Amino acid sequence: MNVQAKKYQFIEWITNIQDTKLIKLVKIAEDSDWWDYISETEKLLSKEG
Repeated sequence: MNVQAKKYQFIEWITNIQDTKLIKLVKIAEDSDWWDYISETEKLLSKEG
């Protein structure tokens, strides 16, 4: 399968997503910084890394 066909397959998969949690994650990514949505523990681990 060539790259163009894979892209179309990916687009088809996206348009058929029914999982509201996944859709909300995409919305969060569009609207704001992911940093605002992670836990304090994740922030500390990120800073240490």
